[in-house]
Amino acid sequence: MDNSRQLPAMVRTDHGEANRRILAKETPTDFRRVEAAAITRRTSLHSAEGKRLFVRFFYVLQSRVYYISTIGRTRKSHQEIEALELQIKQAIADASKLIDRLMDAMEQRLKESSIDAVASFTTTPMEEDVAIVSAIGRRYFELIHKLDQLMPLLQTLEIEELVTETELDRMRAKAKRITGRPASLARLLADRLRMEMRDPGPTALPAAVATGLDEAAPAGSDAGISACSDVLALAQTAAVAAPVLPVGRSEPTLPELASRAAESSAAASMANGTARSV
Repeated sequence: MDNSRQLPAMVRTDHGEANRRILAKETPTDFRRVEAAAITRRTSLHSAEGKRLFVRFFYVLQSRVYYISTIGRTRKSHQEIEALELQIKQAIADASKLIDRLMDAMEQRLKESSIDAVASFTTTPMEEDVAIVSAIGRRYFELIHKLDQLMPLLQTLEIEELVTETELDRMRAKAKRITGRPASLARLLADRLRMEMRDPGPTALPAAVATGLDEAAPAGSDAGISACSDVLALAQTAAVAAPVLPVGRSEPTLPELASRAAESSAAASMANGTARSV
C-alpha cells in the first residue's frame, strides 16, 4: 500500500531530508562480528514511527540475536540458548498480536463511520536494501512494517475526530513500546550471556581481595594465610566488644572495630599486670 501523497506545486515537499535526519541521529550498529549469510529484503516504511524504530532497533536485535544463537552456543548448551531465543520470539509474537488487534479495531471503527479513505504521508518513504541473517530478524522485520501500516489508521481516526489527540498519543505510544521491546530484550539477554561467559567462576576471589593477599605475602608462603587468620580473629574480638547500637546509629567501620579491639586487648593486659602485682 502506497501511503505517499503528491502535494500541489505551491507547497514545498520533502525529498528525502526527513530520512536523512532520522539516519543522522542514530549511531550505526556495529555489525562487523556478524559473519552469517543473509537474505536481502527491501524496506518500505512511510511513517516517522516505523522509520525511527527500524533505524534504532532492527540491526541491534539482529546483532544481539547472532551473538546469542551463534557465539553463545560455543560456551552454553543448546537448551540454554533455545530458551533465550524463545523469549525473544515470544516478545515478537506478543507485539504482533497486539498490533493486529489494534488494526482490526481501527478498521472496524472506520467502517462503522463509513470512512473509506485512509490518511497518507507526504514525506519520502524509507526504501533500503537490508540484510536479514536469522528467522528472528525476519519476524522483527515484518513486525516493524506491520506497525508502519497501523500509524496512518490511527492518524485517520484523529483527523476524522473519532478519537481525541490524547487517545491517539496513548495508542501510538503503546504500539511503539511493545514493538521496541523485542530488541531491548535481545540486548539484555545478550549482555547477560556475555557476562556469564566471562565470569571466572563462583569460587574465585574478588579482584580487590586477591590483590590484597598477594601484596601481604609472597607467592608460595603461608604468611598470607596467617595474616588472614589474624584479621578474622581481630574482627571477631571487635564484634564481641562492640556495644549494641541504638536505633538510628550506623554500624562501625573496620578501623573503628580494630581500634576497639586494640583497646580491649590493652585493658586486658593492664588487668593481668595488676593481678600479678597484687
